[in-house]
Amino acid sequence: EPCYGLSLGVIEDMSLIGALSFYTVIKEISDVSCSSCGSKITVKKRVLLEQRASFLILHMKRFLSPEYKIKGHVDFPLSLNMSTYLLLLRTRIMIYMGSQFTLERLLLLAIITPLHLDPHHGLG
Repeated sequence: EPCYGLSLGVIEDMSLIGALSFYTVIKEISDVSCSSCGSKITVKKRVLLEQRASFLILHMKRFLSPEYKIKGHVDFPLSLNMSTYLLLLRTRIMIYMGSQFTLERLLLLAIITPLHLDPHHGLG
């Protein structure tokens, strides 16, 4: 079965939706060489998931550097509508006028965070 694993950086608003939106936002990349003429151009890039997967594993990166960890609560919904982040669904929505939205809902059943063994504090 299809499975996606995404490593998302935690951003200012400290939410799963914000991190997914930042991951899939259209980004401009400057100074790219054109394969046809060789001149430097600016291109736009957007990352979307190709299809709905049965399982979605999200790793929230909370380290900005080895010395700095983002602390605090990361807000996440219990039900996650993935329609915004899917490539094939966007095509279907244009054709079917949104009738496919309900097929792309995922239920978040668990959030798994790593345990850190600290000799002074035990599990923490």
